[in-house]
Amino acid sequence: MVAIDSAAGEVLQFTTPTAQGYFELQIKKPVKKILVRCQGLGYQTITIELNLAQEKTVYRQDLILSAKPIELGEVVVLSQRPKIVINNDTVTYDVEKLAHSQDLKMIDLLRHLPGIEVNDQTGQVSYKGKPIETMLLDGDDLFGQGYSIGVRNIPIKIVDKVEAIEDYHSNQLEKGMRRSNQVVLNLKLKKNNPALSGELIAGGGPLHYVGKSELILLSSKSKGFGIGTLNNIAVNETPYSNSTYSTEHASEMRNYAFDPLSNSSLKGVPSFDRSYNNELYFGQFNQHLKIDKKTSIRGDLAFFQDLNWFSTNTTSRFSVNGADFFTQSNQLSGINKPLAKAISLVCKTQFSQKTNLSYDLRLVDHSLDAQQNNIQNSHASFASNLDQHQHFFQQNLNYANRFSPNNFFEFKAAQAVDQNNQNFHIVDGVPILYEGIGFGASNLYNQRNSLDLSGSLLKKLPKGDAQVLLSHNQQHEMFVYQPSNLKFTFDYKQQLNQIKSIVNLLLFKKGKLHIEVGGAYTQQKIVNQPSNERISRQQFLWNTALLLEMELSKQSKLLISTVGTANPPASMYLYRAIVMTDSRNLYTNKPSLELIHQWNSSLNYSHHDLLKQSNQRIVLNYQQSNNAFFAAQNIDSLVSVSTFFQLPMLRKTWSTTIDHSFLINSLSNLITFQVNAKLDRYFNQLNEGSLASTVQTQTALHIGISSAFKGFFNYRLNADWMYNTYQQANLPTLQMRFIIAELIANFKVTKITNIRLVSHAVLPQEITKIQNQLFFDLFINHRFSKNKMETFLIARNIFNRSNYEQIKTTEFSKTVVSTSLFQPLVVLGLSFSL
Repeated sequence: MVAIDSAAGEVLQFTTPTAQGYFELQIKKPVKKILVRCQGLGYQTITIELNLAQEKTVYRQDLILSAKPIELGEVVVLSQRPKIVINNDTVTYDVEKLAHSQDLKMIDLLRHLPGIEVNDQTGQVSYKGKPIETMLLDGDDLFGQGYSIGVRNIPIKIVDKVEAIEDYHSNQLEKGMRRSNQVVLNLKLKKNNPALSGELIAGGGPLHYVGKSELILLSSKSKGFGIGTLNNIAVNETPYSNSTYSTEHASEMRNYAFDPLSNSSLKGVPSFDRSYNNELYFGQFNQHLKIDKKTSIRGDLAFFQDLNWFSTNTTSRFSVNGADFFTQSNQLSGINKPLAKAISLVCKTQFSQKTNLSYDLRLVDHSLDAQQNNIQNSHASFASNLDQHQHFFQQNLNYANRFSPNNFFEFKAAQAVDQNNQNFHIVDGVPILYEGIGFGASNLYNQRNSLDLSGSLLKKLPKGDAQVLLSHNQQHEMFVYQPSNLKFTFDYKQQLNQIKSIVNLLLFKKGKLHIEVGGAYTQQKIVNQPSNERISRQQFLWNTALLLEMELSKQSKLLISTVGTANPPASMYLYRAIVMTDSRNLYTNKPSLELIHQWNSSLNYSHHDLLKQSNQRIVLNYQQSNNAFFAAQNIDSLVSVSTFFQLPMLRKTWSTTIDHSFLINSLSNLITFQVNAKLDRYFNQLNEGSLASTVQTQTALHIGISSAFKGFFNYRLNADWMYNTYQQANLPTLQMRFIIAELIANFKVTKITNIRLVSHAVLPQEITKIQNQLFFDLFINHRFSKNKMETFLIARNIFNRSNYEQIKTTEFSKTVVSTSLFQPLVVLGLSFSL
C-alpha cells in the first residue's frame, strides 16, 4: 500500500496490510491531493485519488483486489547449475564449473573467464574492454581502486560465484537517474567459509629466499585482508610496482609536484621484467567495517621497501643532416632503494533514504636512495647519489541528496598537498660543465597545493537525463632549484572556473545520444627567477563532446564520438631553469601559457557473445592538437640538453585497433587476434637546426591461444610481432622489429601434483649485435596432508643466456642496451593453509 503526492509524484508513505487485510497510512506532509495505490502479487493493481481537506484528519476506504492469473512461459529444469547466467546488467560466472584444476588465486580464474581480461603486469581487470572500478566481496568494497592486491591473492576456494555488474554507481542514490559506464566485479563468497583463513609460505635456495603470509577475516559486519611478503626472486606483485601504482593511483599522481628527475637514469631501471633484481619487503592490511546499516568504514595500512640493482651498457649513434656526427656511450651500474608508507581511510554514512555523505583521506610517504656509477664515452667517470623524500596528503568530501525521485544534487570538495625534496651530488668525478657553470651538487624543493570544488544538479527526463555542473579549481606550485652556487625559483598559480551541461537522450529504442558543452575562465601566472620573468594570462575556453551509441543487437554496439577540449598546459612544461636529470643530461624549458586545443574523433564497434566466447572489436581514432609541445635537443660529447616548449603547430595521430576472439571448439580452445597500428606526426629539432617534421609508425600483431580442458593439460600461448619506424626530415629511417613469445603449460601429473612450465622468447630481427633469447621457468606443486600443506619448487631463468640485449630507438638515434643479468635461481619451500 503506497501513498503518493499527486502533484509532485513523490512517495509519502507505504505500508503492508495485516493478515486481516487492514492497513493504516499516516500523512504528515501537508498536501491537497494524494494517490493511494494497492498492489499484490497475483492481483490487479488499484489506484484511487483522494482530495484532502484541512478540517478532516481521518479517511476510511475499502479496496477489493481482483485476482490476476500469471501465465508462466516454458520452464526448463536443469540437472546442474549453468556455468554462465546473464541477467540484464549482471553476468554471473560459476567458479566450480569454470575453474581449472591448476587455478589457485582469483587472477588465475579471471584470465580465462569469457569477456574478462587481466593485465598480468599491473593486475588490473577489464570487462568487455572497460576497466573495472573495484572488486567487491559480497557487495562490500574492501580494496577501493587498489584491488590488484586482492585479485592476485584471494584464493578461489572461498568464492562461489563471480558477478560482473554493469551500470554500477559508487553513489547508490544516483542509480536509476542515469546509466553509468562503471563496471565492478562482485565475489559471492561461499556460505560455509571459516571466519578466519589464510596461508603461510616459506622457501629458500642458494642465495635466494621467499616468504609470504595471508590472512582473511570474514563476518557479516566485518571483512579484512592482510598480506606480508619478502623475497629476492625478482617478483614484485605489490601495489607499489611502478606499473601497478601508476594505474591504480593515476588521479593521485596528477596532483604530484613536478619531479624533473622522474625519467632520468638515476630513478630508471631496465624495463624488461627479467632484469629486475630485488630484496623486497611488503605488508598491507585492508579492513571494511559496517558500523550499522547506514554507516561503514574502510581503511588500509601499507609498508613497502625494496632494494634493486641493475647494470646497462648504452651506445647511441647520432646523425645530423644524414651524416654521422658522433657516438655517445654510457656504462651504468646502480642501486635503487625505494621506501613507501601509506594510510587510507574512507567513511560513508547515509543520513536518510535520500541523503548520504562520504569522506576519505590518504597519506603517503615516499623515499628513494639512488646510487649510480656512470662511465661516459669510455673515459669520463662519475659516481653520483640521489636522496629524495616526498610527502603527499589528499582528502575528499562528497555530499549527495536525492531530494525528489527525479532530482539529484551532489557536492564534492578535494584538497591535495605534495612536497618533494631531492638532493643530488657527484661523489666521485669531474663536475658537469654547462655554459661555463660546474654542476657537482644540487638541491631541489617543490610543493604543489590543489583545491577542487564542484556542485552538480542531475534531473531525470522522460527520455534521458540532464546535468548542470559548476566547478572551481586552483593550483599553486613553488619550485626552488639550487645547482652549486646558483638559485632558480619558480612560482605558478592557476585558477579555472567552469560551467558544464551534460544531456543524455534516448533517441529511439536502441540509440543514445550524449551531448556535453562547457565554458571556462582561466587565470594563470608564472614568476621565473633569476631571469625575473613574469607572465600572466586570462583566457576563456570551451569544451564540447558528442557521443552516439547504437545497440545493433544484444551483443553488439557501435559508438561514434567527437570531443573538442582546450586546457592549460601542465606546470611541468612551464619551468625555466636548468635541471640536471642525471650526470650527463640537463633539462630546461621555455614557458608558454597558450591553451592546448585538442580534437579527438573515434569509431568503436564491439561484439561480445559470452556464451560462445566470441568477441570482436574495431576502433578507429584520430587526434589533432594545436599548440602541441615542441622538443629540441642540444647535444655535444658530454652534455645533452632537452627543451620542451609550445609552438602554434599541429600534431596529428591516427590509430587503429582490431580484435577478434573465437572458440575452435566449445569451451576448449580460444584463439585471439589483435592488430594495432599507429601513425604519429610531430616536430623536433637538433642542435639549433631547422625545425623538422618527425613521423613515427608503430605496428603490432598479437596472437593468443588458450585452452580450457578439464583434464591433465592446459596451456596459454601469446605471440607479439612489433615493427616501429622513425623518420625525421631527410635523416635515414630508423627501424626496429622483434618478436616476443610466451608459452605457459600446466600439467596435472596426478590429482595432487601439478607442473607449470613457462617459456619466454625474445627474437630481434634485422638488428646487428642482437642475440635471440630464450628463457625457461619451472614450477612444481605437490599437495599432501588433506590439501592443507603443499611443497613447491621454483626454478627461473634456466637454460638461457645470461646476457640480454634490447633496442631503444628515438628519432635521433639507435641505442643498444646490454644488461648482464638474469642469472638462474632455484627455491624449494612449503605452504600451509590455515
